[in-house]
Amino acid sequence: MVKKNVLDRFVKFGGYGIVKRKRTNRKWKNVSVAAKRTGLSRPTVYALLKQYPELPNKTLPKYVEEFRQSEGYRRLKALYEKTLSKGEWNLTVYDIRKAWKYLNKKDPISWTEEDFRKIWNWNEFFDPLAGGFEVHHGTKFHRLMRAIDRHDLLSKFKSKRRPTGSKKQWFLRDEEIVRLIPEIETADTLLFSYAGFVLGTRASAMLHTKVQDINFEDYAIQVYEPKTKQYVSKYPPICLFILLEKYIKDFNLQLNDKLFPNSYGYYNKALREAGKRAGIKKTVTTHILKHTFISQGYRHGLSRETVVEQTGTEDRTIKLYYLSLEEKKVRHEMQGTKYDSIPFYEWVESLHPHFEQKYELLNGTL
Repeated sequence: MVKKNVLDRFVKFGGYGIVKRKRTNRKWKNVSVAAKRTGLSRPTVYALLKQYPELPNKTLPKYVEEFRQSEGYRRLKALYEKTLSKGEWNLTVYDIRKAWKYLNKKDPISWTEEDFRKIWNWNEFFDPLAGGFEVHHGTKFHRLMRAIDRHDLLSKFKSKRRPTGSKKQWFLRDEEIVRLIPEIETADTLLFSYAGFVLGTRASAMLHTKVQDINFEDYAIQVYEPKTKQYVSKYPPICLFILLEKYIKDFNLQLNDKLFPNSYGYYNKALREAGKRAGIKKTVTTHILKHTFISQGYRHGLSRETVVEQTGTEDRTIKLYYLSLEEKKVRHEMQGTKYDSIPFYEWVESLHPHFEQKYELLNGTL
């Protein structure tokens, strides 16, 4: 009988995302990799998979049950559960439940114009969760209003626009990165965050990256961009390749293996929880990695052309939503005051020992 704490550890460190069943003889594969990443023995992993061949269903938090008792949820379910796809339905419920908690569990059916205004001005409803904000009336905010049948209020917000650049301060500063690193609990999440900080590409693009896409001789990574549906060469600082090479060797990754085996949701949750443990007030998600690359890149001398090339994001979009200029830099350029800024690759090299030390701790070699 496998103890619950063993199962919790296996789930926490992404064991179910690594192991797979062979179609021919129904035996498990990747057990060795799962055992190493979760810190369990192979016999323990086999015993666990025998007892729990599928990821056990989670017990729903109390507040979820409370939300499902509301009249607003019951009306929503009756109207949309069978007409929306499963993904759209889950996303709609998630958004309404998030706003419901923010409004002190006020039943959605009784939300007033003032309540919607509070949601409208609540940055966390849009930015960290949505990964972005489209500044036009077809936003998820208006879809939220339609979902709970408040069409009468649409005209109140139809012409209103949230301020552009509301996410410009949503990036991690040096001290926040240093506090975040020790709180990351798995090697693949550590490498995922490291690559995100210094590559600048989308998290969804990094999830497609395989070992064979990394050129250790030319120090380049071929990254698949889902939006353009093609591979693009990226050139992160060389110190990233040092840790990637160790990671690939230690976990015996093959050429066709994905560099990061878990899902987008897995890494999003892992970083969010690590950020909370580190005491970072900003919501740390996979998308904040790209914001950090852009803001820190400009602080440390990257040209706008380089940032556009690395991120695959248009210059106008970067200016509106990502770029946060530092007062010291403005004063330096306009008034000649002192401004200490090291090149971007040197900045990354200054952070590398923190990533390397944490990796050695996670891998049990330190």
